[in-house]
Amino acid sequence: MQTPTPMQQAATSAGGLTKLAALLGLPCSRVGNWYSRGIPLEFAGNVENLTGVRAELSHPNVVWTRGPDGKVTGYHVPLVAPSSQAAA
Repeated sequence: MQTPTPMQQAATSAGGLTKLAALLGLPCSRVGNWYSRGIPLEFAGNVENLTGVRAELSHPNVVWTRGPDGKVTGYHVPLVAPSSQAAA
């Protein structure tokens, strides 16, 4: 059995796609596209805060900042030197 994607987990946790879209204040059609495209980076923190589905599942290469309550407050994408320059 396949592991559910982060989007499938988020929709299930929210009570369905329509409810997730409503919680985010977005059109259902836009959020529905995330099943094939994945949760966009700019919404992954909000999705985590609303559903509990960790943002790292959608974007493991991003450093997520959390407040004292554990909720996502921000993120940054680390710059990584290309491997050819890293050896120099």
